Amino acid sequence: GILRERYRKLAMDASMPSPTGPSLPKAWQASQSFRQLQSFAEELAVLWHDTDASQDDTLVDVEAIASAALGPAEACLKEYRKRRANIEVRCRELQAEAEKGMAVLGYGAFQQDLEKAITFFPAKKLKALEKLVADVGKALADREKQRAGIRAAAAALGIDPKDLESMTPEALAAEQARLAEKLREERREVLIALGLNPDDYPDDGDLAAMAEQFQQLRAKLKGMKDNAMADARRAKEIWEELREAPSKSRDAKALALAQGSAKFEIDAAVAAAVQASRKAWESRRKELEAEAKNLHALIRGHGAAELVEPFLRSHGNLHEDHRLACRGKLQHLRDELRAAEAPTRKELQQLYKFTGSDMTDLEVVLKEVEQAESAAGRRMTLAKELKRMEQYADSISAILGKREELKALVVAGQCFERAAQAGEGRWVGNSKHFLEEEKFRRRFIQQYPELRDKLIDAIHEWEATEGRSFAFMGEKLAERLQEVKDQAPVLASAQGDLSICRTLLDILGEANDLLSPKFSPKPSPGARRGSCPLPRSKSSPNVKGAGLPPIGRSRSESGFAGSPSPARRRSSLHRQQSASPGWQCKDNSNGAEAAALKLPPIRRGSV
Repeated sequence: GILRERYRKLAMDASMPSPTGPSLPKAWQASQSFRQLQSFAEELAVLWHDTDASQDDTLVDVEAIASAALGPAEACLKEYRKRRANIEVRCRELQAEAEKGMAVLGYGAFQQDLEKAITFFPAKKLKALEKLVADVGKALADREKQRAGIRAAAAALGIDPKDLESMTPEALAAEQARLAEKLREERREVLIALGLNPDDYPDDGDLAAMAEQFQQLRAKLKGMKDNAMADARRAKEIWEELREAPSKSRDAKALALAQGSAKFEIDAAVAAAVQASRKAWESRRKELEAEAKNLHALIRGHGAAELVEPFLRSHGNLHEDHRLACRGKLQHLRDELRAAEAPTRKELQQLYKFTGSDMTDLEVVLKEVEQAESAAGRRMTLAKELKRMEQYADSISAILGKREELKALVVAGQCFERAAQAGEGRWVGNSKHFLEEEKFRRRFIQQYPELRDKLIDAIHEWEATEGRSFAFMGEKLAERLQEVKDQAPVLASAQGDLSICRTLLDILGEANDLLSPKFSPKPSPGARRGSCPLPRSKSSPNVKGAGLPPIGRSRSESGFAGSPSPARRRSSLHRQQSASPGWQCKDNSNGAEAAALKLPPIRRGSV
């Protein structure tokens, strides 16, 4: 700093020039090496002064320093001269390219920009020309894009394009606007035909993009029309195959298109109607095809192959005639099988009636038989149910036997009461018959509790073994008999009192005709009152004289004793179907009815 200050003073005194004049570029002033060199020069000047250096010495020193920097300076000059030459070459190229593009555009486009650019020094000129070339290129690209859009729109609308190369920019713009407007109108029509809202499809003004979108929409419309025609033809094929008439309301559009008599354009509504018609007929065909396949499978399952296959080959179509023929054939085969199944069905019905089972269950089984897919399935279902009912009948044989014994006793008591009340001279003359009636009631009261309790015990034992309740003709016998037992009614307490017999017959599931007066035997007109003798009891030693008629072994005991085989059971069922009830009313020689009673053996019992 001291040396620099001294240098300034010396420079002012000696009028020495400053090494850093205002003409030097800022790069010199910004360079650290140059500032250091400047500092060396200032110090050297001070040293020259202090040492009283001669003029020749200072010139030698300056020449040595300058010669050392001359070589690098010349190299720098050479490099930058080369760069300027390259810039000038590139500027000439860019100018030529810009002028060529401007010539294509014509009408003095970008001329002012070019004239201005060539006045700049080389580096700035290069940048200006580069920008000019880019602008001209963009203008050329826009012009070509405009022409391409016009060509695409003309092609999409089916119009021959004009000579676009010779058209002025104004004429191109007018042609572009005209085609864009026409394209928008036709595109709107296509969108409406497709059932679309034109407002949902705005355009961005790009004519080429609008043309492409229009072609896509038109292709979609064509596909919709082709599909509608195909749907119409398919619907027609199906209703002709099925030999069914098309619906006037649903199939009108499809019929018109298929016959070629349509006087309307195919739009989204028409296409939807025809598609719905085609789907409805396909659904109908699918339904009938499934029905036909099911009928064919059932026919094959119910008949022999050598008989049904020729029939199916000649009746394999889906129309109504063949389906009716298949239904008739299936019904015929089922009728034949049903006739062959008649003995098994009858045996099942007898077993249901004999065991007091619910006949609706049999109806369910028979319905299942009718729904079987094959003859083997029918046989299996019937055999399975027959085996089940035979096993069930075996398991309740003891219950049925004791029920028959109790029923025979109750029917005998009912018949005796009716016979006793039928006499016209009951209340006049000899009263011996009253004594006989009383003896009969006493014997009934002795036997009834024993048979009732045995039946209840048998039912309870069966229910404990089987794990379910026993019912006969819908009545739970054990519960109902237990109710009667718990109530402990007074049996035969009044003359002609039939309430207990009526209740028991109802519990045992007997028909009401057993209670009808037509079964009450009447003595002959000339018979003496009390002259209807009652047989003496042979099975109850504690009751003497006239009383209950002799009661032999009941049908139920003889039919079920010893767990009979199914063959014996069927034989027993047949005998019971043909046999009369436990009591009969027979005509005597005088034409009057007399009661002939057959009751189970009378055992000793207590009330």
